[in-house]
Amino acid sequence: MKIIITLGPASSNTRILKSFVRLGVDYFRINLSHTNFEEFKILFQKVRNITNIPILIDTQGPQIRFTKFNQKNIYFTGGQEIELKADQEFSLTPREVFLKLQPNDELSVNYTNVLFKINEVSPLKIKLSVIEGGFVLPGKSLSLKRSIDLPFLSELDRQAIPYSRHIAFSYLSNSNQLKEIDPGLNIISKIETIDALKDIENISANSKALLIDRGDLAWNVSLLRYPLIEESLLSRKFKIPIYLGTNFLESMIFNPYPTIAEINDLHRIVRLGVDGILLAGETAVGKYPLECCKFLKTFFRKYNLSHISKRDFS
Repeated sequence: MKIIITLGPASSNTRILKSFVRLGVDYFRINLSHTNFEEFKILFQKVRNITNIPILIDTQGPQIRFTKFNQKNIYFTGGQEIELKADQEFSLTPREVFLKLQPNDELSVNYTNVLFKINEVSPLKIKLSVIEGGFVLPGKSLSLKRSIDLPFLSELDRQAIPYSRHIAFSYLSNSNQLKEIDPGLNIISKIETIDALKDIENISANSKALLIDRGDLAWNVSLLRYPLIEESLLSRKFKIPIYLGTNFLESMIFNPYPTIAEINDLHRIVRLGVDGILLAGETAVGKYPLECCKFLKTFFRKYNLSHISKRDFS
């Protein structure tokens, strides 16, 4: 059972990195959606100075996002009219999105109720109205109900990929996108869109592993449908490993122990045959990154001892 640890402000100091190494994690993940190239290089080298544990680079991919602005957040009020320019600090990325959006398109901010409607579009400027207000964070991803063609790899992705042979490719739509990727890489294809689900057989045939991103996939297929989709994917006999990511020990971002619901969730997916767990916010920004990893290690050890017997995990 693989454990993938996402690095972030809570887990990037030398002491904690060395503790993760002693715990025996399998991958350190750097999420390019929350860093820039200079920060990436510094963190990558910091890990390499400590250990040779593989570093998994998680690409930005073809996803609409707000740019990273120098504020903790921005609040929008319902009915507010805003204008975004391609060259201003608070804007949309990648820049190609200014050529792809159309009037009446709706952009929802992932994992929130914030919703924008496009009113006017030009190559350098977009005018929007706020349908549902709320807070927006730097670099936050947005969803569009229709598919648009955006570059599969961002400029940052192309800069970072040469640093590691372990790459998780984000927001795949189909297996054709993998044709431009060096087949010698350890290609881990993220399943987080409806289009990827439709082409999952071909995607798996061109990958070394699949990573189901629970958060984004559930957002795209709906929360009520997601459990059935997850169970179906884990029950299928793919010839490559399947990893699951995000929303496992979410309560441990603030608390030193998981909830009963989280423990039951882990037990269920282990029984279904998952090959690895990716911790995201739990280790990137949580208060108890090491405790999360220790709990998983203990859980998997106890599970392997009792397997599918009715013995408890005490």
